Amino acid sequence: MRTQISIFLLILFLAMLAPIFIFGLPVSYAQGPNPPPSTQADYSKLGSALLGYLVISAVLEMALTVVFNWRLFSRYLEGKGWKTPFAILFSAFVVWNYDLNMMKDVLDALGMCGKDGCSQSPIIGRVVTAFALAGGSDAFFRLFTRLGIRNPLERKEKAAEEAAA
Repeated sequence: MRTQISIFLLILFLAMLAPIFIFGLPVSYAQGPNPPPSTQADYSKLGSALLGYLVISAVLEMALTVVFNWRLFSRYLEGKGWKTPFAILFSAFVVWNYDLNMMKDVLDALGMCGKDGCSQSPIIGRVVTAFALAGGSDAFFRLFTRLGIRNPLERKEKAAEEAAA
């Protein structure tokens, strides 16, 4: 139990320091002990950014469903732990190909980037975006399962039939 709490506190501490590591310290922090000027969050920009990433995540789920229902995938890779790495790699490909950065967009909408914008070290933001899109894809799969659009039991039966053939 102590180990779990220690790991949680370490992750929480690193999460609080993430903007410093990702985007560097703003000039106002480096100039003295005065607090930075208050910033205004643009909630319409934040909402449109999050909605855009939600839609991209849904589209990724629909695209990955085609691959995961493919006969060759279900015959050789179903149940062997390849779905998550494949989803992350495909999401990373989409993120780098279309220059997506959820962290930058959210921090910019919240007014945490300053006047220069969040342009330092975009790699961490893109990695987080790839993982978020892959995780969002799984959330949509669960939602589609509950709505009856997807049936995981049917897919397992189909995979068992393919493996037996």
